Amino acid sequence: MVLRLVLLLHDPLPAENPHHRRHVHPEASGHSGRSGQGHRRPGPGEDLHRPFGPLRPQLRTWPGEPVLPVQQADGPVEDGAVGTLHVHPRPDGLGAEADQKHRTTSSHHSESPPVGRPLVKYAYYPGCSLEVNSAAYDISVRAVAEELAIELEELEDWNCCGATEYFSQDELTACAVVARNLALVDPELDQLIAPCAACYLNLKKTDHLMANNPAMGGKVNECLAAGGLKYEPGRVWVRHLLDVIHDDIGEDAVRDKVVRPLTGLRVAPYYGCQVVRPISEGDCTEYPMKMDRVFTWAGAEVVPYPVKSHCCGGHMTQISEPQAFELIRRLLASAVEAKADMILCMCPMCQLNLDAYQSRVNGFFKTNFQVPIVFFTQVLGVAFGLAPEKLGFGKEIVAARPVLEAKLSAPAGVGA
Repeated sequence: MVLRLVLLLHDPLPAENPHHRRHVHPEASGHSGRSGQGHRRPGPGEDLHRPFGPLRPQLRTWPGEPVLPVQQADGPVEDGAVGTLHVHPRPDGLGAEADQKHRTTSSHHSESPPVGRPLVKYAYYPGCSLEVNSAAYDISVRAVAEELAIELEELEDWNCCGATEYFSQDELTACAVVARNLALVDPELDQLIAPCAACYLNLKKTDHLMANNPAMGGKVNECLAAGGLKYEPGRVWVRHLLDVIHDDIGEDAVRDKVVRPLTGLRVAPYYGCQVVRPISEGDCTEYPMKMDRVFTWAGAEVVPYPVKSHCCGGHMTQISEPQAFELIRRLLASAVEAKADMILCMCPMCQLNLDAYQSRVNGFFKTNFQVPIVFFTQVLGVAFGLAPEKLGFGKEIVAARPVLEAKLSAPAGVGA
């Protein structure tokens, strides 16, 4: 497809775009959010950030400051308490009718489909990272999906989602690039799984912006028309695999698939800052619990991890290493303090930063972290009895297999 028409459509948008407010957390607990006043949006081709600028004054919690309460004990809890699951209506503003249409194949975890259920087909958007540095994620996603009777139909001729920075640079162009992938979804399918956190957020955000900003949606479709495509906002429900496992597959089916319980393995579920934003579905944005629950079903010991939704720094390693290393250090230190054996990720950037820069963080802070950083699908696959070569183990820098061998009783196949 040719997207040259996109380059001609640079009409300015309001400097203070209200749609962005749904996709970001306040700067600190209790903060009402940035007003946006006095800030000018960068134009096409301008730098996104000033290199080596000061770290913003508040990053939710600093070392020594109070953090979010730890996971709540089992039993009745009041709605709104930390650790509870908040089930919201579909957050794309399309109403209950669209929500019901997309939930025809879903069920609550207490109404799990049988293990021998027929295959349920979803469109699949792997994204660029899963083809290169995060190949273990793609390998394990496909393996776990097959075990759970989830059929993944990869989009044909998909393109990069533009990562997270592009939306700050030129929102229209970013939406057009992302919407092309939505337009490529098979007309017979209405759900799209995107495991990468940035891809998931961009797809979700684009669908929301087009639905709630008709002018934007019209311009995006003008761009798509250059390649013979069109996208109707709301036609595709963008999902993360974790949501599908937790909400659609459910507890009973997951427990039934476990042949090698993760008993004795202490895991720190790390969600990152993108998949838990308010536009996402059905989890607490400050203290999400879906991954915690899934790994409890798989027999693991889920440790309290109060920084589970904090930012890993993203691409800040390319802008200011001291600030980036501090963000990574906090995540590693919290896991070590909780005596976690490994950190489970659902975002390629988070996994890359915590794994690839761990030795650099050790050198910078004179620490000695040796925490394996793996994707949640890899360890879930172990619980399902899959061999390590089918899950991408060995691609991480801090080796995870020795920990699995030491911690899991009768780890058949893990050490093979």
